Amino acid sequence: MHAIRRGHLYVGLFMIPWVLVYAVTGFLLNHDTVWAGGTVHRVTPDHLAGTGLDALPALPDEIAREVTAELNARTGRPAYRLADPPAARFDPDYLPVQATIGGKEVRLNLDPATRSGHYTVPHHSADAPPPAPFAAAEGVWCRDKLSDRVKSGGPVVFGRAGTPVEKCELNYTVTVAFAVTDEAGRTWKVSYDPDKGSVTGRPADATGDTAGAREFLFNLHFTAGFPESVRARWAWAVFVDLTVLALVFWCGSGLVMWWQIKAVRRAGVVVLAASVLTAAAIGLAMHGAFHS
Repeated sequence: MHAIRRGHLYVGLFMIPWVLVYAVTGFLLNHDTVWAGGTVHRVTPDHLAGTGLDALPALPDEIAREVTAELNARTGRPAYRLADPPAARFDPDYLPVQATIGGKEVRLNLDPATRSGHYTVPHHSADAPPPAPFAAAEGVWCRDKLSDRVKSGGPVVFGRAGTPVEKCELNYTVTVAFAVTDEAGRTWKVSYDPDKGSVTGRPADATGDTAGAREFLFNLHFTAGFPESVRARWAWAVFVDLTVLALVFWCGSGLVMWWQIKAVRRAGVVVLAASVLTAAAIGLAMHGAFHS
């Protein structure tokens, strides 16, 4: 019992930084208006009036009816019938409306049911560095596109690995980050999109914006999986596993230490049962929301 108590204590002390990262970033993800990195704007039904978006709650079933009618038109007979029109919904249950403000992407998560939402306009530093003189929205090409290489070579790779595929493409945009020095001796950090042929850059000595630390923490939260080579991300993945093991150990050792205190066994059983039932009820409700 002494070893369990000491293990509970010292494992907790050692894992504090990693647990705090997930605790803080989890809170910030759940409350995205806290430390938003900009000015939060609320959208209400009044803002939607007369725009066509004010009829959002009716749109899912209208779209479902039109698609069902089109399917019947394709088959040439009424082969399909919309089973439960009121159950038609958007998936996800909000509309991610993306806009560009001052060169930065802004997203409004619009709830069709309440016809409301919010978005954040990032703060712009008064001394923001000027755009790179070599910046280009498109047209900067190498010998060929990376996406073309994936499309042509990817199916061969899958086939040789034992899984024939019909097509292959990049799952998301991959950029190439590097640095260049201009003729005046100034160094620029460059980001190149080999698929679009776009180039952006900023001075290497430019200070980051106020969202830098926030974005860094979010990146830590979502970074998972072991890369094929051993590097910093591999070490982070090791400590993600250790955090999981530590949480399991704390649960187990906490249960053991609770059971050793006879005076609180009965009350603990009540609390534990309430916890399990509550978690089960919420879990079932979320399962229904995901798969309805």
